[in-house]
Order: sequence, then structure tokens, then C-alpha cells
Amino acid sequence: MSTEWYNRFYASKLSPSELERVRQDEIYRNLSCYDAPPLPPIPLLSGGCPVRPADITDRCRPLLINLSRLALDHYNQGSSGASFEFNDLIKFTYTYDVGSYGRRGDGVFHRDPMEYYITFKAKQKGVPSYNSPDAITIFQAKVLVDQVDKDKLPVVAECRIKI
Repeated sequence: MSTEWYNRFYASKLSPSELERVRQDEIYRNLSCYDAPPLPPIPLLSGGCPVRPADITDRCRPLLINLSRLALDHYNQGSSGASFEFNDLIKFTYTYDVGSYGRRGDGVFHRDPMEYYITFKAKQKGVPSYNSPDAITIFQAKVLVDQVDKDKLPVVAECRIKI
């Protein structure tokens, strides 16, 4: 039996909302957290808060630049001799705990940290760029920011050159 025939037969048995769910699953299947498409309609969200795309606004730009620089410092410390400096933001996505507080051993309710997935440009320190696209390297960083304790420092979960 051909796969195409089976898919058409199966699709004919689905309701419109089920078809929309299948379409959304196809969109999300091969994406990373750094490349989130627009959110599906609320009824199609099944548990949790998905990774959300967001616009870089004047309000969030300073935070994203600071988180990118922190991630780049983390990368520079762990790499062998490479030293990069922040150049510009490209995009970001985020996800957060929508309120599922969990009780831990200390008897206090906790929230998971907000996760920022930031894509940004960096250039090697000491190398003149002269606006050459070859001098710019694109990085991706995942940075965790505590939602409750604002004095807690952000944690860089990963920072890498974009694959």
C-alpha cells in the first residue's frame, strides 16, 4: 500500500481540528528552539508553554544584549584560544513556566527559569571587520533567567556557533 494513498485515506477520516493539529505537528517537527514558528491557536496547545518567537523591541534589547555578552564570555572561556565580541542581535525565542509551581524538599514552591534562545552576530576580537560578512560569526545561546529571584544571576546553558 502506498504511503501517499494511506495519508489521503487517513486525512479523510479526521475532523478539521484534527487536521489542523496534524499540520501544526508537521511544522514543528524539524525545528529547533531557536527557530520557532508562530504559535498555533490556543486549543491546539497541549500542555506547557511552547517556545515562542518574539520581536526584538527597545524594551527587551538591553536584556538580550547583556545575555548575549554573558553567553559569549562563557563561550570564550571554554574555547581554545578563540575570543569573540558581541556585534548585533538577529532574533530570539523564549519559553517559560506558566505557573506549574513544584514543591521541592525545602517546602517552598519554585518556578522553572525562563529560557531565552538567542541568535546573534559576533566578531573575533582584534580582527578588523571592515563590514566584511566573512568576519562575522553567528552564534546561538540558551540562557536561563530566574523568574522569581531577580537577584539570581542568569545561567548560560549553552553557547555555540550556529550549525
